[in-house]
Amino acid sequence: MSGPQATLLAFVLGLVWSSVPAAAQPIGAFRWQLQPYCNVLTLVVAQQNGVYTLAGTDDRCGGQQSASAVGVVFLNPNGTVGVGLTTVVPGGTPIHLEATITTASLSGTWRDSSGNSGTFVFTPGSSTGGSPRPVASGGVAPGSITAMQLAPGAVGPSAVAPNAITGGHIVDGSLTGADIGNALRAESAESATVVVQAAVHRIVAVLPPFNAPAAGRVIIQASGAFSFGGAQPALAFCSITTGTTVSAPYSVLAQEAVGSATSRFVPFAGMRSFSVAAGSSTTFRLVCLASTDISVWQPGLTALFVAGS
Repeated sequence: MSGPQATLLAFVLGLVWSSVPAAAQPIGAFRWQLQPYCNVLTLVVAQQNGVYTLAGTDDRCGGQQSASAVGVVFLNPNGTVGVGLTTVVPGGTPIHLEATITTASLSGTWRDSSGNSGTFVFTPGSSTGGSPRPVASGGVAPGSITAMQLAPGAVGPSAVAPNAITGGHIVDGSLTGADIGNALRAESAESATVVVQAAVHRIVAVLPPFNAPAAGRVIIQASGAFSFGGAQPALAFCSITTGTTVSAPYSVLAQEAVGSATSRFVPFAGMRSFSVAAGSSTTFRLVCLASTDISVWQPGLTALFVAGS
Protein backbone atom coordinates (compact mmCIF):
# COMPACT_ATOMS: atom_id res chain seq x y z
CA MET A 1 0.00 0.00 0.00
CA SER A 2 1.41 3.39 -1.04
CA GLY A 3 1.99 6.20 1.46
CA PRO A 4 -0.95 8.38 0.22
CA GLN A 5 -3.26 5.39 0.18
CA ALA A 6 -2.24 4.41 3.73
CA THR A 7 -2.81 8.00 4.89
CA LEU A 8 -6.26 8.12 3.30
CA LEU A 9 -7.14 4.72 4.71
CA ALA A 10 -6.17 5.96 8.17
CA PHE A 11 -8.40 8.96 7.61
CA VAL A 12 -11.34 6.80 6.50
CA LEU A 13 -10.93 4.52 9.50
CA GLY A 14 -10.76 7.58 11.72
CA LEU A 15 -14.00 8.78 10.13
CA VAL A 16 -15.59 5.46 10.93
CA TRP A 17 -14.45 5.23 14.56
CA SER A 18 -13.95 8.79 15.74
CA SER A 19 -16.80 10.91 17.04
CA VAL A 20 -14.75 13.39 19.05
CA PRO A 21 -14.61 16.92 17.57
CA ALA A 22 -11.12 18.06 16.76
CA ALA A 23 -9.48 21.35 15.88
CA ALA A 24 -8.95 22.11 12.19
CA GLN A 25 -6.24 19.91 10.81
CA PRO A 26 -5.35 18.87 7.25
CA ILE A 27 -5.35 15.15 6.53
CA GLY A 28 -3.65 15.33 3.14
CA ALA A 29 -4.19 15.78 -0.60
CA PHE A 30 -5.65 12.86 -2.59
CA ARG A 31 -6.64 12.16 -6.20
CA TRP A 32 -9.53 10.39 -7.88
CA GLN A 33 -10.26 9.93 -11.56
CA LEU A 34 -13.82 10.24 -12.83
CA GLN A 35 -13.70 7.24 -15.12
CA PRO A 36 -14.60 6.66 -17.92
CA TYR A 37 -13.53 10.30 -18.36
CA CYS A 38 -10.00 11.64 -18.07
CA ASN A 39 -10.86 14.24 -15.41
CA VAL A 40 -8.82 13.92 -12.20
CA LEU A 41 -9.90 15.51 -8.92
CA THR A 42 -7.15 16.61 -6.52
CA LEU A 43 -8.73 17.20 -3.12
CA VAL A 44 -7.32 18.28 0.23
CA VAL A 45 -9.13 16.58 3.10
CA ALA A 46 -9.35 18.51 6.36
CA GLN A 47 -11.13 18.02 9.66
CA GLN A 48 -12.94 20.98 11.19
CA ASN A 49 -14.93 20.48 14.41
CA GLY A 50 -15.84 16.91 13.51
CA VAL A 51 -16.72 17.76 9.87
CA TYR A 52 -14.46 16.49 7.10
CA THR A 53 -14.19 18.97 4.23
CA LEU A 54 -12.82 18.67 0.71
CA ALA A 55 -11.26 21.46 -1.34
CA GLY A 56 -9.31 21.30 -4.55
CA THR A 57 -9.62 21.20 -8.32
CA ASP A 58 -10.81 19.23 -11.33
CA ASP A 59 -7.90 19.31 -13.80
CA ARG A 60 -10.34 19.09 -16.74
CA CYS A 61 -7.97 16.64 -18.42
CA GLY A 62 -5.09 19.09 -18.45
CA GLY A 63 -7.12 21.95 -19.90
CA GLN A 64 -5.96 25.54 -19.89
CA GLN A 65 -8.23 26.25 -16.90
CA SER A 66 -9.03 23.93 -14.00
CA ALA A 67 -12.35 23.93 -12.16
CA SER A 68 -12.75 24.57 -8.45
CA ALA A 69 -14.09 21.71 -6.32
CA VAL A 70 -15.38 21.91 -2.74
CA GLY A 71 -17.44 19.54 -0.63
CA VAL A 72 -17.65 17.21 2.34
CA VAL A 73 -17.02 13.55 3.11
CA PHE A 74 -19.17 11.58 5.54
CA LEU A 75 -19.95 8.10 6.82
CA ASN A 76 -23.08 6.39 5.49
CA PRO A 77 -25.17 4.13 7.75
CA ASN A 78 -24.25 1.13 5.57
CA GLY A 79 -20.55 1.58 6.32
CA THR A 80 -19.58 3.18 3.01
CA VAL A 81 -18.11 6.66 2.78
CA GLY A 82 -20.10 9.34 0.95
CA VAL A 83 -18.64 12.27 -0.96
CA GLY A 84 -20.50 15.42 -2.01
CA LEU A 85 -18.78 17.94 -4.29
CA THR A 86 -19.63 21.05 -6.23
CA THR A 87 -17.34 22.00 -9.10
CA VAL A 88 -17.54 25.31 -10.94
CA VAL A 89 -16.18 25.20 -14.48
CA PRO A 90 -14.90 28.25 -16.38
CA GLY A 91 -17.91 30.33 -17.36
CA GLY A 92 -19.56 29.83 -13.96
CA THR A 93 -21.53 26.63 -14.57
CA PRO A 94 -21.88 24.61 -11.34
CA ILE A 95 -21.92 20.81 -11.39
CA HIS A 96 -22.91 18.75 -8.36
CA LEU A 97 -21.26 15.37 -7.88
CA GLU A 98 -22.04 12.55 -5.47
CA ALA A 99 -19.77 9.55 -4.93
CA THR A 100 -19.68 6.49 -2.71
CA ILE A 101 -16.39 4.73 -1.85
CA THR A 102 -15.55 1.65 0.16
CA THR A 103 -12.88 1.36 2.83
CA ALA A 104 -11.39 -1.67 1.08
CA SER A 105 -10.47 0.00 -2.22
CA LEU A 106 -11.00 3.71 -1.51
CA SER A 107 -12.78 3.68 -4.89
CA GLY A 108 -16.43 3.44 -5.77
CA THR A 109 -19.04 5.02 -8.05
CA TRP A 110 -20.00 8.59 -8.92
CA ARG A 111 -22.76 10.49 -10.68
CA ASP A 112 -23.30 14.22 -11.37
CA SER A 113 -26.02 16.74 -12.10
CA SER A 114 -25.16 16.77 -15.81
CA GLY A 115 -26.28 13.15 -16.10
CA ASN A 116 -22.78 11.62 -16.17
CA SER A 117 -21.70 8.65 -14.04
CA GLY A 118 -18.94 6.10 -13.74
CA THR A 119 -16.24 4.70 -11.47
CA PHE A 120 -14.64 6.91 -8.81
CA VAL A 121 -11.08 5.57 -8.96
CA PHE A 122 -8.47 6.34 -6.29
CA THR A 123 -5.40 7.18 -8.36
CA PRO A 124 -2.23 8.61 -6.78
CA GLY A 125 -0.75 8.63 -10.29
CA SER A 126 -1.81 10.35 -13.51
CA SER A 127 -5.02 9.89 -15.48
CA THR A 128 -5.41 6.66 -17.40
CA GLY A 129 -7.06 8.54 -20.29
CA GLY A 130 -10.51 8.97 -21.73
CA SER A 131 -12.50 11.91 -23.05
CA PRO A 132 -13.26 15.03 -20.93
CA ARG A 133 -16.37 14.87 -18.80
CA PRO A 134 -19.19 16.59 -20.75
CA VAL A 135 -20.94 19.49 -19.07
CA ALA A 136 -24.60 20.15 -19.90
CA SER A 137 -25.69 23.75 -20.45
CA GLY A 138 -26.31 25.21 -16.99
CA GLY A 139 -25.02 21.99 -15.43
CA VAL A 140 -28.48 20.42 -15.77
CA ALA A 141 -28.87 16.94 -17.23
CA PRO A 142 -30.99 16.73 -20.41
CA GLY A 143 -34.59 15.88 -19.59
CA SER A 144 -34.13 16.40 -15.84
CA ILE A 145 -36.47 19.40 -15.70
CA THR A 146 -40.09 18.57 -16.48
CA ALA A 147 -43.44 20.18 -15.74
CA MET A 148 -43.22 18.67 -12.23
CA GLN A 149 -40.29 20.99 -11.44
CA LEU A 150 -41.88 24.13 -12.91
CA ALA A 151 -44.51 26.17 -11.11
CA PRO A 152 -47.30 27.60 -13.31
CA GLY A 153 -46.08 30.83 -14.88
CA ALA A 154 -42.48 30.27 -13.75
CA VAL A 155 -41.13 30.49 -17.30
CA GLY A 156 -42.17 33.61 -19.18
CA PRO A 157 -41.23 34.96 -22.62
CA SER A 158 -38.19 36.78 -21.19
CA ALA A 159 -36.75 33.45 -19.98
CA VAL A 160 -36.83 31.83 -23.43
CA ALA A 161 -34.11 32.67 -25.93
CA PRO A 162 -35.22 33.47 -29.51
CA ASN A 163 -35.74 30.27 -31.54
CA ALA A 164 -34.92 28.15 -28.46
CA ILE A 165 -38.17 26.19 -28.81
CA THR A 166 -38.89 24.43 -32.11
CA GLY A 167 -41.36 21.81 -33.27
CA GLY A 168 -38.94 19.14 -32.11
CA HIS A 169 -39.55 20.18 -28.47
CA ILE A 170 -43.36 19.95 -28.67
CA VAL A 171 -45.24 16.68 -28.37
CA ASP A 172 -47.64 16.10 -31.26
CA GLY A 173 -51.15 17.20 -30.37
CA SER A 174 -50.12 18.98 -27.16
CA LEU A 175 -50.95 22.47 -28.49
CA THR A 176 -54.25 23.72 -29.88
CA GLY A 177 -55.33 27.12 -31.09
CA ALA A 178 -56.48 27.93 -27.55
CA ASP A 179 -52.87 27.66 -26.34
CA ILE A 180 -51.49 30.15 -28.85
CA GLY A 181 -52.70 33.72 -28.51
CA ASN A 182 -52.61 34.99 -32.09
CA ALA A 183 -52.22 31.82 -34.12
CA LEU A 184 -54.34 30.89 -37.10
CA ARG A 185 -57.51 29.19 -35.97
CA ALA A 186 -60.65 27.94 -37.67
CA GLU A 187 -64.28 27.22 -36.81
CA SER A 188 -66.94 25.55 -38.93
CA ALA A 189 -70.64 24.73 -38.83
CA GLU A 190 -72.99 22.82 -41.15
CA SER A 191 -76.76 22.42 -41.31
CA ALA A 192 -79.14 19.94 -42.83
CA THR A 193 -81.45 21.00 -45.65
CA VAL A 194 -83.26 24.24 -44.76
CA VAL A 195 -86.47 25.46 -46.44
CA VAL A 196 -86.53 29.17 -47.26
CA GLN A 197 -90.05 30.51 -47.70
CA ALA A 198 -90.77 33.21 -50.23
CA ALA A 199 -89.77 36.69 -49.12
CA VAL A 200 -88.75 35.51 -45.64
CA HIS A 201 -85.22 36.11 -44.34
CA ARG A 202 -84.01 32.75 -43.08
CA ILE A 203 -80.83 31.91 -41.14
CA VAL A 204 -79.60 28.71 -42.78
CA ALA A 205 -76.21 28.32 -40.98
CA VAL A 206 -74.62 29.90 -37.94
CA LEU A 207 -71.18 29.65 -36.35
CA PRO A 208 -70.66 29.52 -32.58
CA PRO A 209 -69.57 32.89 -31.14
CA PHE A 210 -66.05 33.50 -32.48
CA ASN A 211 -63.74 34.84 -29.75
CA ALA A 212 -60.86 36.79 -31.26
CA PRO A 213 -57.55 36.24 -29.37
CA ALA A 214 -56.09 39.40 -30.92
CA ALA A 215 -56.95 42.15 -33.35
CA GLY A 216 -57.20 40.81 -36.87
CA ARG A 217 -59.57 39.59 -39.56
CA VAL A 218 -61.97 36.68 -39.81
CA ILE A 219 -62.41 35.24 -43.29
CA ILE A 220 -65.77 33.51 -43.71
CA GLN A 221 -66.53 31.05 -46.48
CA ALA A 222 -70.03 29.75 -47.24
CA SER A 223 -71.13 26.82 -49.37
CA GLY A 224 -74.23 24.79 -50.17
CA ALA A 225 -76.75 24.31 -53.00
CA PHE A 226 -80.10 25.85 -53.94
CA SER A 227 -82.87 23.45 -54.90
CA PHE A 228 -85.32 25.14 -57.29
CA GLY A 229 -88.45 23.01 -57.62
CA GLY A 230 -91.11 25.21 -59.18
CA ALA A 231 -92.10 25.83 -62.77
CA GLN A 232 -91.63 29.60 -62.47
CA PRO A 233 -88.31 31.50 -62.64
CA ALA A 234 -86.87 32.03 -59.16
CA LEU A 235 -84.23 34.26 -57.61
CA ALA A 236 -82.31 33.42 -54.42
CA PHE A 237 -79.52 35.29 -52.68
CA CYS A 238 -77.73 35.06 -49.35
CA SER A 239 -75.48 37.18 -47.16
CA ILE A 240 -72.60 36.23 -44.89
CA THR A 241 -73.39 38.59 -42.05
CA THR A 242 -73.33 39.28 -38.34
CA GLY A 243 -76.98 40.25 -38.54
CA THR A 244 -80.19 38.31 -39.22
CA THR A 245 -81.33 39.72 -42.57
CA VAL A 246 -80.04 39.58 -46.12
CA SER A 247 -78.32 42.80 -47.14
CA ALA A 248 -75.58 44.00 -49.47
CA PRO A 249 -72.94 42.89 -50.14
CA TYR A 250 -74.68 39.74 -51.31
CA SER A 251 -72.28 36.83 -50.90
CA VAL A 252 -74.36 34.33 -52.88
CA LEU A 253 -76.72 34.95 -55.77
CA ALA A 254 -78.46 32.46 -58.08
CA GLN A 255 -81.35 32.60 -60.51
CA GLU A 256 -83.37 29.83 -62.07
CA ALA A 257 -84.56 31.32 -65.34
CA VAL A 258 -86.02 28.24 -67.04
CA GLY A 259 -89.07 26.72 -65.47
CA SER A 260 -89.14 22.99 -64.91
CA ALA A 261 -91.42 20.56 -63.21
CA THR A 262 -88.44 18.79 -61.64
CA SER A 263 -85.99 20.05 -59.02
CA ARG A 264 -82.86 21.75 -60.26
CA PHE A 265 -79.77 22.15 -58.08
CA VAL A 266 -77.46 25.13 -58.23
CA PRO A 267 -74.36 24.88 -56.02
CA PHE A 268 -73.07 28.07 -54.48
CA ALA A 269 -70.03 29.39 -52.61
CA GLY A 270 -69.12 32.78 -51.23
CA MET A 271 -66.53 34.53 -49.10
CA ARG A 272 -66.37 37.65 -46.94
CA SER A 273 -63.83 39.20 -44.54
CA PHE A 274 -64.56 40.95 -41.24
CA SER A 275 -62.32 43.03 -38.98
CA VAL A 276 -62.39 41.99 -35.31
CA ALA A 277 -60.97 43.57 -32.15
CA ALA A 278 -58.89 41.70 -29.57
CA GLY A 279 -61.14 39.94 -27.09
CA SER A 280 -64.31 40.49 -29.16
CA SER A 281 -66.97 37.82 -29.58
CA THR A 282 -68.83 37.75 -32.90
CA THR A 283 -71.52 35.46 -34.28
CA PHE A 284 -71.44 34.93 -38.05
CA ARG A 285 -74.48 33.73 -40.00
CA LEU A 286 -75.52 32.75 -43.50
CA VAL A 287 -78.94 34.33 -44.16
CA CYS A 288 -80.90 33.63 -47.34
CA LEU A 289 -83.90 35.18 -49.14
CA ALA A 290 -85.79 33.91 -52.20
CA SER A 291 -88.58 35.02 -54.50
CA THR A 292 -90.37 31.70 -54.06
CA ASP A 293 -90.13 28.75 -51.72
CA ILE A 294 -86.80 26.93 -52.20
CA SER A 295 -84.59 24.55 -50.26
CA VAL A 296 -80.96 25.18 -49.30
CA TRP A 297 -79.05 21.89 -49.20
CA GLN A 298 -76.37 21.35 -46.57
CA PRO A 299 -75.39 24.99 -46.05
CA GLY A 300 -72.09 25.45 -44.21
CA LEU A 301 -69.82 28.17 -42.87
CA THR A 302 -66.08 28.09 -42.18
CA ALA A 303 -64.22 30.88 -40.35
CA LEU A 304 -60.46 31.46 -40.43
CA PHE A 305 -58.83 33.98 -38.07
CA VAL A 306 -55.71 35.87 -39.15
CA ALA A 307 -53.98 38.18 -36.65
CA GLY A 308 -53.02 41.69 -37.73
CA SER A 309 -54.68 44.44 -39.68
